[in-house]
Amino acid sequence: MMLYYVIKYDLVVYYMRTDFAKKIKKTRVIDHLVLPVADISIAISRYEKIGFTVSPIEKYPLGIKSCCVFFSDNTFLEFLAIDHRKTYEMHAYQGNTFIRNDQAYRFRCGEKGVSHMVIKSNDASQDDIIYRKAGISGGPNVHFERVFTSSFFSQKKELEKVEFFLSFAQDIRSPDSSFFSCEIKSERIHNPFVLKSHKNHILGLKEIVLSESNPADFQYFFQTYLGQREMKADSFGLSFHADNGVVRILTPIGLKRLYGLEITRRSRGLRFELAVLISEKLEKTKEWFNKEKIHYDEYNNHLCINALPGQGFPLIIKKVNNYDSK
Repeated sequence: MMLYYVIKYDLVVYYMRTDFAKKIKKTRVIDHLVLPVADISIAISRYEKIGFTVSPIEKYPLGIKSCCVFFSDNTFLEFLAIDHRKTYEMHAYQGNTFIRNDQAYRFRCGEKGVSHMVIKSNDASQDDIIYRKAGISGGPNVHFERVFTSSFFSQKKELEKVEFFLSFAQDIRSPDSSFFSCEIKSERIHNPFVLKSHKNHILGLKEIVLSESNPADFQYFFQTYLGQREMKADSFGLSFHADNGVVRILTPIGLKRLYGLEITRRSRGLRFELAVLISEKLEKTKEWFNKEKIHYDEYNNHLCINALPGQGFPLIIKKVNNYDSK
């Protein structure tokens, strides 16, 4: 009798979560990754040496500061540091979901790696409703405003106030990975082309790769978060197509087979392991790396830059014409 109720409960959860995924009319768009750092200047130095154009440092009213590497496909990497600890800790104490997640990640994993994945949103409040109904809410929404400097505008010298609305999703079995959708309210905010042009010829972020010993346990979470019911499942893990890229959840064996990355997992749960970037001209990318003495390995027709201080996590670079997301 007990087994009957367990099976019945599992089936109810399955159909509920699948139904929520159906109701999301459009597959979601990957926006960026958040990389916690201890010293933002080290991150800037490392990424500039790799050949990226790094944006100016901008401060937020939450006691944090950040800079970014923007790509021409409108994705980016954000490097996040604590700017004013008293303000930062006050927001954590008051229950700010983003700051509490960041604080917990730094405590558990250190000031390296990736703490958050972010998707674009046109309505963060609606996202929050979807996450709550599906049982994957990551906590209260966060709303804040800040003023951007002229570096974020083309030929414009005036400043502009921009509003951010964040809605959080979380699987409580994975305390070291957080997810949210980001709605930005501004008519003119954009990043000028000069910030999206890189000496290493890299164009964009195309894959986000996580690890887990049994990826299938997180199928329903990603179906809801990404608004994507369809997935590819094989012995290495799961792959979900977002609107502009791919999210993969791989076993340690899958990571080794596909990317040549060896990891040791001592506990369960999702962890961000690497990002796959695409290059317009891979030979030119290699020329830059050789010139700047950036060590890389070649594996399965791609380049791999292992993580060094300031980098956060490994970067995989593939040629855009040879990119296969299947």
